[in-house]
Amino acid sequence: MWAYVVLSKEEVLRVWLPAHKEANLPEGPVATAVTHFQNFPQDFQCQEKIVCLADNSCPVFLKESSKLGLVHLDGFHRLIAWGMSGREPVMAYVAGNFA
Repeated sequence: MWAYVVLSKEEVLRVWLPAHKEANLPEGPVATAVTHFQNFPQDFQCQEKIVCLADNSCPVFLKESSKLGLVHLDGFHRLIAWGMSGREPVMAYVAGNFA
């Protein structure tokens, strides 16, 4: 089942991202990716894309995980851009068992 939800900036920073080999980024929360991007922007071949997406308002797609919380499905670069900008609110479709 899908739910359309509003995420705060704190919730965005906790979303779990997959590893991104091109950026030498291990899997982990958006907050870790933001710190890595701020300290090593040259590692990100997609640097311009991330910067341009800060104002994008398309929702991201996430899933609920009992172990990791919210996990990224689509919107990797937007999540990093919004994590850096502190954008609020962020709209997301979340897959999960909401019964």
